[in-house]
Parts: sequence; structure tokens; C-alpha cells
Amino acid sequence: MADAVDVSSTAGHLEAAVQLSAAVSRQIDAISDAPRVLTTLSADLQEVLSILETLLYYLSNDDTAKGVLHPSTARDLDTVLKKYANSLCVLEEKLEKATEGRSGGKLGLWKRTMLTLQAKEFTDVREQLATQKIMLNISVAVSNFINTTYEATPENRKELVKMKTDVAKVLLKLDHSQRRQSHRRCPSLRSRQTN
Repeated sequence: MADAVDVSSTAGHLEAAVQLSAAVSRQIDAISDAPRVLTTLSADLQEVLSILETLLYYLSNDDTAKGVLHPSTARDLDTVLKKYANSLCVLEEKLEKATEGRSGGKLGLWKRTMLTLQAKEFTDVREQLATQKIMLNISVAVSNFINTTYEATPENRKELVKMKTDVAKVLLKLDHSQRRQSHRRCPSLRSRQTN
């Protein structure tokens, strides 16, 4: 089983990413006249939030935690979670600056125009988030693969051993049956074997 420090570290990073995603998404959703680039970002954050919650669920379940904590998953997951948190912090700073720290309400024509003019900056953040979303999806896929492999391998080995034994028995019976058939057909073979 994984080290308790690994579990708490990964769980902490995941939990922080979940909370930050939800907070930034709420911050965007509270702007009633948010430009399209922001509403799209909010939808992206909700998708990533779903992936993060899946990973958190895997981590909280003993049967699936080993997939998330496996070295091939955990190392990359920690890296992408840190990059994701940094991207969210940049996005949050841009939102704070644009809304002057107010939460919710209308932006007004001037601020809305300014945000629209900053669309390239928000698009850059969105592209970073898209890359991180892909990496998080890969972490889920690798975790699933590891979990199914860990669970299936011992069972598959048992089945393979049983099948080998069964096949060996069937082959021995066939060989024995074939020998009896050949002895019945060819009496000269029986007389040679008895001599």
C-alpha cells in the first residue's frame, strides 16, 4: 500500500485544485454579463472539476487508490496539479483585476469591453487549462488501467493455471484414447509391445 505521506500529499493537491476550480468558476458565473471567453472558461473549469472529483474518489477508495498513487501516475499527477493551480491563480488574478474585487453583478460596458480586448490573455489561459485537462484525463486512464491490471492479474493467473491443468488432462485423455484406438486397430502393435 502507498505511503501515508503520498496519500495525504496527493489528496491535498487534489482537494486544493477542486476548491480553487469551484471558486474561480463561481467567480465567473457570478458576472451576469460576462463575455463569451469567460463563460467558456467556466464550462471548461466544470469539466476539469469533474475529472478532479473522479481522481479524489479513486483516492478515497482503497481498491482504486493504488492506481492514483502508482509512481507512473502520482509523479505526473502532482506536476499537472501544480501547473493547474498556477493557471487558476493567474486566471483568478485577471478576474480580480477586471472586476476590481467585486463579486457578481454586471461589469458595465467599459469593463466588459476591456475584458473582450483581453480575450487573447484569457484564451492563452484556456489553452493551458486544456492541456492540463488532457493530462488529468490521462491520469484517470492510467489509474483505471493500473487498477484493472492489479485486480485482474492474480485472477487471470489462477484461471491460466487452471486452464493449463485442464488442457493437460484433456490432452492426456486424448493421447490415452488414441493409443487404445491404435492398439485395437493394429493387433501387431500389441504383440510387439508384449514381447
